[in-house]
Amino acid sequence: MFQYGSKFQVPRSSMLLLSCLLFINVSISIAFQAYPKPYHSTTRASTSLDESTLLDDTFIRWLYASGCNPDLHSVRIDTVNGLRGLYANRDIGRNEIIFDIPYELALETGDSLSDGEDGMFLIGDDLNGVDGSDLCFYYNIIKDDWDKETVYDVYQALTLLQKMENDDWIWDPYICNLPQEPESGDEPGLTPDFWSDGLIRELEIPSFIKEIMDRKNIVRIVAEKNDIDENELRWATWMIRSRRFTTWDRVNDPSIDDGDSLMRKVIPKQVEQIKGFLLPLIDMANHANEPNAEMKVTVNKWTRKFDETSSFALRALEPITKDGEITISYGDGDWTCLQMMDKYGFFLEENEADERFDWESLDCNGSTSLEDDENEQKVLLKGREECNESRINMLSLRIRIKSLLLAQ
Repeated sequence: MFQYGSKFQVPRSSMLLLSCLLFINVSISIAFQAYPKPYHSTTRASTSLDESTLLDDTFIRWLYASGCNPDLHSVRIDTVNGLRGLYANRDIGRNEIIFDIPYELALETGDSLSDGEDGMFLIGDDLNGVDGSDLCFYYNIIKDDWDKETVYDVYQALTLLQKMENDDWIWDPYICNLPQEPESGDEPGLTPDFWSDGLIRELEIPSFIKEIMDRKNIVRIVAEKNDIDENELRWATWMIRSRRFTTWDRVNDPSIDDGDSLMRKVIPKQVEQIKGFLLPLIDMANHANEPNAEMKVTVNKWTRKFDETSSFALRALEPITKDGEITISYGDGDWTCLQMMDKYGFFLEENEADERFDWESLDCNGSTSLEDDENEQKVLLKGREECNESRINMLSLRIRIKSLLLAQ
């Protein structure tokens, strides 16, 4: 799909759309005959209405053909007031399973047992052939200054791009429906990772600025080491950080072998296994501080374990009326506006976590007043152009934090 290291690369959106069209003509035309035609809305706030509707339709048909349950027709992907999300096609009752995604359609992004703690095995492979000062630099990434989880996120993103090159890759209809690689870095809804360095420094929070700049540098270095496009790796890292669902489980120690004692074999040691997944369709649900749905994981009914027989279900927390939006809570439900902007590219004003956080501990070094920021934002919003989106987001965050500081 991607020609890494070549002089010419077909744009991601064009290549994925072509792949999805081929999927329609070759695969889905036969497999889909056994499934009911899903509902999809033709109402979309987009300049490419036909293309977006086609991708949504292809995606839903792919889910049906790949074994998703019949309840999939209960939802649709739609755009309302410029915001794309999941909407109910019928009334949904409290505690009802809206739909589920089988394990085989969940796109695994990482496994602590095979990748090592904080991805050490993945990163270790990348150290092969690195010598001299470069080797020291890589070890510094892993052990000292840069956050280990962030490095692991980038390597999971690298693995995702590599998987997309494999012949057995089946997730093109899903990837087509994800936000695509930004063209300018100034489109609406982008995380600070895509902002210019100068704009990032205007955030006026030293620790937050360092975190973002470190992540940008990690992406740059890993891209150079693996001879891939930096912007593609930054896009993939964004997808991993913003859309990954994580599971925790206790499993038998996989390091047990024939040379171990009989006691260790009979009563094997239990170790923690952490896995990450991208979940088609479930991750189309938008965030709400008070969501009306949640993701549930089913387990093997005989062993009560999380395995290949499991599925990922979306369950209603309260009644949802027909045409109502289906929402979930991103993160652990206790993230501040700073964390939400960092990972998802937005934040909501009504957030109890903001009220509890000690904002003075961040040692903000604001060079402007709250009134200055509000006035600049008003000017930008009045003559709103796409090229100002990142600056508007930056000002929104500064205004929010300065307001919280004044309230404390």
